[in-house]
Amino acid sequence: MGLGMAVIGGTQTLFFDKVIKAHFPERLILRDLLFEITPHIPSFSYLADGIIACSFVLTLLFFTKRNVERIAQFAFAFGVMTFFRSLLNLLTPIGDPSGDTEIYGFLERQPLVGMFPSGHIAALNIQYWLVREWKLGKRWEYFFVFLIILETFSLLVTRGHYSIDIAGGIALGYIAVKFTKQFLK
Repeated sequence: MGLGMAVIGGTQTLFFDKVIKAHFPERLILRDLLFEITPHIPSFSYLADGIIACSFVLTLLFFTKRNVERIAQFAFAFGVMTFFRSLLNLLTPIGDPSGDTEIYGFLERQPLVGMFPSGHIAALNIQYWLVREWKLGKRWEYFFVFLIILETFSLLVTRGHYSIDIAGGIALGYIAVKFTKQFLK
């Protein structure tokens, strides 16, 4: 069920991305105060994607302890997040701060257009709350807090997300884990 939800969320994300590109080709690019006070460092997009890739590997291979129930929780929460994130992307078709023309980091194969909320931050927040729920210790909770802060900085200096996307990602990650706990009881 967890993998199925992840596939549904991912498929919906790609479909809604095409809908946004087709129906909203001239999306508004917004101003963000944090962009005005932070340097623009596009190469940090590789750091942002590296954090996500490494955190997924750590979570799947180490934190889940190969426990099928934990893997299902993680996959289901991630699927819930991508499902609702893609809906919110469709409802708020704003332009990418980079102008929707750049491929971001090494994980993206084409410029995606969804901005709100940040999937990067939501995914890390899901992992934080699951590590906490699995009672793996304070050091791993602090580790994920550090990753969330580093990812936030990377996304802002690369102009990968607006600051409101970061806040939305934090909220969505929390909601996805709470929804998963209720649904998988």
